[in-house]
Amino acid sequence: MGRYIVRRILISIPTVLGITVVVFLLSNMIPGDPIDYMIPPEGGIAPETLERLRQAYGLDQPLPVRYAAWLKQALTGNLGYRFKTHEPVLWAIANRFPPTLLLIGTSLVIGTVVGIPLGMMAAVRQYSLLDHLMSVIAFLGVSLPAFFAGLLAIYFFSVKWPLFPSGGWQPTGAVGFHFLDLVRHLVLPATVLALIHIATILRYTRSSLLEVLEKEYVMTARAKGLAERYVIVRHALKNALLPIITVIGLIMPTVIGGAVFTESIFSWPGMGTLFVDAVVSRDYPLIMGMTLIIAIAVLLINLAVDIAYGFVNPRIRYE
Repeated sequence: MGRYIVRRILISIPTVLGITVVVFLLSNMIPGDPIDYMIPPEGGIAPETLERLRQAYGLDQPLPVRYAAWLKQALTGNLGYRFKTHEPVLWAIANRFPPTLLLIGTSLVIGTVVGIPLGMMAAVRQYSLLDHLMSVIAFLGVSLPAFFAGLLAIYFFSVKWPLFPSGGWQPTGAVGFHFLDLVRHLVLPATVLALIHIATILRYTRSSLLEVLEKEYVMTARAKGLAERYVIVRHALKNALLPIITVIGLIMPTVIGGAVFTESIFSWPGMGTLFVDAVVSRDYPLIMGMTLIIAIAVLLINLAVDIAYGFVNPRIRYE
């Protein structure tokens, strides 16, 4: 197991470097630079001053030189400073990471807890009215954009029926931490972000469970007179979980991408809104720092999913 983990980590290093190269090139292809963002609307800054600012920030250097300088600095654990606020990038990410982790974790829990039972119901009652209803739910969940679902949620559950707050993660002017306020603010964004997970897990649970239900050992368990619920949960579902675990790992990039839109719509103070701010202000150090952290997080999650295979299916070995 230990050698497998080390080997996977070593293989992931070129992947992370490749991601940073692509993001660095794409971010520098955006028209303008941080100096253009700093120019006030009324203008009045001499071209010589702008050029000195670009030299001071190293923006006059060729792209390979700038990337090599960033990489050398990142390898020491220093991700630099924001162009916009001059605060350390690591500090900016650390302040926004807990809200995003809470939002993503809650949405994954909702998607898994809701998606697996719905998929089981659809598989057990194949081609029934309930099965067709689950198919419609899955279709809507996959096809409905996160930003549109967020706007609908705000309209119905914050404006038309004011059940939940429309944004933020605590009431305006609140002092201290209040768990119930946090839960009320978390319900809408976490549910909207979980919609696509519910749909995806539902579909894969249904198809995987249908395949397992046709196996001989399931028929043998039924022939022994075991209760249908026991057969489904103890025999079929356990062996159908492997593809579901794979899907949960694969949807992590989708979760992070959806968090950008969801946080922006609900004014959730996480990394999604921070990333949007970084792109708008051409804040290259923050863009690169967030990309590096997100890439490492996704690769570690995929590694954890691979390790979880061994616990679900003891036949899997990692030698």
